[in-house]
Amino acid sequence: MNKLYLNRGLIIFPLILLLNGCGITKMYEGAIRPANQLSRIFKTSLELQHPGIVRVSRINHEALLRRGAGAYDVLPGWYDIEVEYYNPDCVGPGCLAPGGTQKFYTIRFEAKAGYTYTPAIKGTGDPPKELCITEEVHNAAGHKVSRFSDFRFPSKNAKHVACS
Repeated sequence: MNKLYLNRGLIIFPLILLLNGCGITKMYEGAIRPANQLSRIFKTSLELQHPGIVRVSRINHEALLRRGAGAYDVLPGWYDIEVEYYNPDCVGPGCLAPGGTQKFYTIRFEAKAGYTYTPAIKGTGDPPKELCITEEVHNAAGHKVSRFSDFRFPSKNAKHVACS
């Protein structure tokens, strides 16, 4: 079964590259600050044990471009994010195309300085009942970020701090 999802991951990877851009965007006013004074929100995550892809589409009601940055540096504080769940095998009237949007979730959480936040699927089901936001210190051991910083695999030590 893991092999199936791994093969699916190889197919999904080009889709993620099409949906996301590269790099990190500053989402606050003023001068550039050091990473330890900021929070970073990654737009997309992919979990090989689940068939879906999750992508942050709005931060505090501000729409993010599909081909925009892969991560956003924000000031610490409270954030409302809208997360889209994609099922690459979605077929039928609810699908826009393979990889079409299937469900939207809203998550409210407090971002802390020096931490990175990544959307994550909680549980099973298609679509899952909940999506969460994971938290871990910047550059935590065991995390993986794609070459162009467009999606992230949190480490096994990342904790869910808020769910939809």
